[in-house]
Amino acid sequence: MWVFTKVGFFSATEIPDGRIQVRARVRRDLEKLKKTYLPTMGKIKATPRNDYPYRAFVTKDEWAGALWEIGRDIDYNNFKDEIFYTDGIARELVYHKVWAALLALETPITKGKKNGKRATDYATNESVEQWWARVSKESSDLDRDAS
Repeated sequence: MWVFTKVGFFSATEIPDGRIQVRARVRRDLEKLKKTYLPTMGKIKATPRNDYPYRAFVTKDEWAGALWEIGRDIDYNNFKDEIFYTDGIARELVYHKVWAALLALETPITKGKKNGKRATDYATNESVEQWWARVSKESSDLDRDAS
């Protein structure tokens, strides 16, 4: 589960013992999460050789409670604007790129069309704008071919 909040970005997964592993790209995100919503969260571990360089562990109930509290604390009408005010333009720009990438969910290529391709077939070093232009064209080509 990916979670974007005012206190940070997190990837949460269950580990074999049933606990939730909360991973982050930025240590400060986990520190803010612990301070604001998860005081019982375990020690933050540095894992620089892993995909996410920081992680900590909580029970499922603790994670669910934190998500509930995060939801209750929503006090803004535009998330990206709020990130600018709380974390600055650098993070806001990253979140805008995520938002732009997720626009692909609105294209025909991602709405159930079976073209035999996987996400890794689209992973490139293109800018979001270049990628979007290419994927949009491929979606249009698929629609034309389907007609």
